[in-house]
Amino acid sequence: MRSKLFEADRLTALAEARHLGEFFRRLLPRAAVANHLEFEHHLLGEHLVNLDRVLRYLRGDMAALWEWLLVRYQLDNLRVALRCHLAGGDRRAAEALMAPLPAWLALPLDDIFAAPNLRRVAALLPTVEFATALERLAATPPPGGLDTFAIEMTLDHAYYEKLAHLGRARRLTAWTRRLVAYDVDASNLVALARARLYTSRPYEEIKPFLVWSELHFREAEAQALYAAADWPAALAHSVAPLMPVPPGRSWSPSPTDLEEALRVQQYRLAVRAFAESMLDIAAVVAYYYIKRVELTNLVRVTEGIRHALPREQITAQLVATHR
Repeated sequence: MRSKLFEADRLTALAEARHLGEFFRRLLPRAAVANHLEFEHHLLGEHLVNLDRVLRYLRGDMAALWEWLLVRYQLDNLRVALRCHLAGGDRRAAEALMAPLPAWLALPLDDIFAAPNLRRVAALLPTVEFATALERLAATPPPGGLDTFAIEMTLDHAYYEKLAHLGRARRLTAWTRRLVAYDVDASNLVALARARLYTSRPYEEIKPFLVWSELHFREAEAQALYAAADWPAALAHSVAPLMPVPPGRSWSPSPTDLEEALRVQQYRLAVRAFAESMLDIAAVVAYYYIKRVELTNLVRVTEGIRHALPREQITAQLVATHR
């Protein structure tokens, strides 16, 4: 599977394309794509078709986990739809930024954009966990109100709470549990950092939105980190189980930079899991996380070529995939 992925030197070579037409022909020689949005839409659509095919061959705990990993793409679409709807935007503009989902994950976009309030949106959602979470939020808004922050944190909590639960199933392999736990903890650590640095909300208001695997990171550590007076030192200490911290200097990344560093480490963990699980179902889960990085990098190459950036500048923006 990995031999077909665009990583390391193969990815760097793509950045040498002189224009988007050349880039598109290299990746999709049989597809007719007119612009970067069509390319990204096509790329993601192919990826989701392949993931959906894998689901047919899985059973039991692994099937339940894989199905929920696909729900992640529905969540991404729902976030785009709600941001656009709350800002009074157009459904078609939002849809251009969404993944082409399999039928069983499709959202009723016309109805969502016509919904007068959050409670009505909740009633329309096909995924019970998201519907229930938004219904509860609408019934009991947090002190900060029903803003985008609360809505997205509520949806993320619903997703990661179930992901953490599915990832603890005893029949799953150790590598599978470890990869899922990393996903949960890394994503929630970034959410905690955004809340700490960009809002004035107390930890007790943030706590209900967060989920921890208790494998890499624990709730008590999260509370101590959020309250720390020396944020850089506390962050460096807290992330040690998740990633190596740059030595010898003060380390105070933005949430975006923290997310990028954790993504690199997640990729490396997935690569190791893939190599050590070739005869194990964990290789499939590892491939899921490796492929997400490939898609991120291909989109970044697309944007770099579209803006006529030099190759060195494009490659500097990629998630590191050299082994």
